[in-house]
Amino acid sequence: MRKTILALSAICMAAPAFADQSFRGQVKDIYKDVTTEIPRYEEVCRHVKVPIYRDKEVVRKGNAGEGALLGMIVGGVLGKVITNDDKGAAAGAIIGGVAGADNANEKVIERQIIDYEYEKKCETITKYDRKITKKYSHSEITFYHDGNKHTLEFIK
Repeated sequence: MRKTILALSAICMAAPAFADQSFRGQVKDIYKDVTTEIPRYEEVCRHVKVPIYRDKEVVRKGNAGEGALLGMIVGGVLGKVITNDDKGAAAGAIIGGVAGADNANEKVIERQIIDYEYEKKCETITKYDRKITKKYSHSEITFYHDGNKHTLEFIK
């Protein structure tokens, strides 16, 4: 930019000295392409397969022997502590064994897929449109002096 100002100043100062000479020159505006992306929103829908569930109660078989043994041990110890008698320990062991064997089988709820249905699922997506515009960048002046071509850039 500094060169441009100096060159234009030199031309202006030299103009009176060359008043009897004609100068040919051309001014040209330079533009650049500027690309802008403009967002555009679209709703996209599709059908999605979704399972239909049914809850079912299921009895899971455990190890009754392990449950009975553990119940007998815990029941015998509790019976002895509570009654402070061996007969209480024996009764506790019997009750604990029965309870432990019964608890070995566990009831649980299982979800089973029994069918499918289709649901409409929609989402908004962003797409971009490109727009190209011309924007002023700078100007150039081209002239000839003493048979030499000179070009200077400047901004209006």
